[in-house]
Amino acid sequence: MNWSFSNSKKKYNFFMLLIIMIMTFDYLISYWGIKILGYIQEANPLMMPFMELPLLKGVSFRIIYISLLLLIIKVACNKTQSPYIFNTILRLLLIVQIIPYTVHIVWIYKYFIY
Repeated sequence: MNWSFSNSKKKYNFFMLLIIMIMTFDYLISYWGIKILGYIQEANPLMMPFMELPLLKGVSFRIIYISLLLLIIKVACNKTQSPYIFNTILRLLLIVQIIPYTVHIVWIYKYFIY
């Protein structure tokens, strides 16, 4: 890592792990709603093939998919030598995850209330 920010390695590892955990949990909630409850449908066309897989394969491929995405971002940011761009992209990924989590909260609420 040749770009740096305060406590760079710890901060980097924390954000990477956080993104992987959040996106994997999103997959698990979606899988539960689609396959177990049969209550929702996958809205993201990139995720539809993952939902057709058995749970363990799907989670494994989802983690690989997330890791490759983060690796591509890291390599691109290394090329630009800009920690600002990398930090911004990581934060943007975390913020974008608010959308599916909001949708999950709504459907879970509807499922248990109605």
